[in-house]
Amino acid sequence: LANDTETANQKAREAMQLRPDIAPSAAAPDFWKFISQRCHQKIPIPQQKDGISQAQDCKEHVRVIEHSKPSEKYDRPCIPNDINPGPLQPREKHIYVLWTLHLEAPTNILNTIDRVKYHLFPTFTPPNQVVRDRLHGFPLQREGWGTFEVTLEIFCIDGSSTKIAHYLTFDEWANQVGAV
Repeated sequence: LANDTETANQKAREAMQLRPDIAPSAAAPDFWKFISQRCHQKIPIPQQKDGISQAQDCKEHVRVIEHSKPSEKYDRPCIPNDINPGPLQPREKHIYVLWTLHLEAPTNILNTIDRVKYHLFPTFTPPNQVVRDRLHGFPLQREGWGTFEVTLEIFCIDGSSTKIAHYLTFDEWANQVGAV
């Protein structure tokens, strides 16, 4: 269900119908404990530190990791969108890079995160991507030729959230091809 938001939301609604007594506080640790037991998975339920939200804890302990490598695609036309309206336009030759961002943090911190929303450059379709794959650090993989700042909005299970910015550098790719 990590990449299937519609099914995940349906399963969450079904779970809340099973336990209407905790449905109003769906982000409560009791709800997640119940779901964990119901799924026969033992997922540690994170405890909130005195006065510190899970989002504050995330901001202190989470690192954004970038991986990049050459893509096999070159010379693609510019696709019309809100930024570049009109018909397909030829573009200068660009070398495309396959890049991945993911979070790195201790397991107890990752277990406090519900989902990560990546805010990409407006030419990406769609420009906002939600990832729920906690097991792999909420990875997002895309392809492009230019660097830009990606904002990651981290939503925690206690209802708090925080934002982290990461500027794509393609350093790993550049080192592989000797461009640095």
